[in-house]
Amino acid sequence: MNLLTYSDPVRPADIALILSGEMEPPTSDTGIDKPLERVVEKAAEIVDRVSRGTERDAELAPVLHEALKDVPRRLLTDRLLWHWMTTSPLRDFVNHRWPPDDEGRPVPERYLGSQTLNGVNRNALARLYWTADATVENGSYNLTEKVLTNSDLHLGIFDRQLCLDNRLVKACVRLLDGFHEDVRRKALLLLRIRLRTTVVEALDETQVNALVNDCLTIAEGTTGRGIVGNPE
Repeated sequence: MNLLTYSDPVRPADIALILSGEMEPPTSDTGIDKPLERVVEKAAEIVDRVSRGTERDAELAPVLHEALKDVPRRLLTDRLLWHWMTTSPLRDFVNHRWPPDDEGRPVPERYLGSQTLNGVNRNALARLYWTADATVENGSYNLTEKVLTNSDLHLGIFDRQLCLDNRLVKACVRLLDGFHEDVRRKALLLLRIRLRTTVVEALDETQVNALVNDCLTIAEGTTGRGIVGNPE
């Protein structure tokens, strides 16, 4: 399937019209062909089989990442690509993952996101791709599954600038997963404070892990709550 982008940003008011087929925004062909048909088929299978939203995310993310991982970064950071993805080939997955409100209106941010870091993490599909991209290790998506099935941990990492360093992301998922949310949140708060005066790019992987572990140790000591398993 050829990857397309919309020629112009989709307006929130137009989402329902596009999803129903009443509106077809003009598109631009990127000239890149990728196996999106397989992703669409897998998404439909996941929707039929899996009821929990976070588990749907965890299953689709590796498939989406594998299909798109060789696409140029300039295109993957183009929100118009993700507008097309959420409202066209993978619209059914997004609609099931983030259902319309009580009045039947789709949730705009899950289809459109925005150009901000926080906004990227709101787009239903861009968040899955970039989470997988930050957490894949030697072809394994174990950390991807861990963080996407733990919505509180995912929000704490990927709604913040610390997600810009993949080593830091991996360390946070590896070390914080499994702790009570109070401990995790305190550790991430301490980490954000430390990063104000720390150039993480200058640290090696051992130092990155030590930084996260130090914040976790302090958080455990000040909250008094330890490992209890992931919350729903």
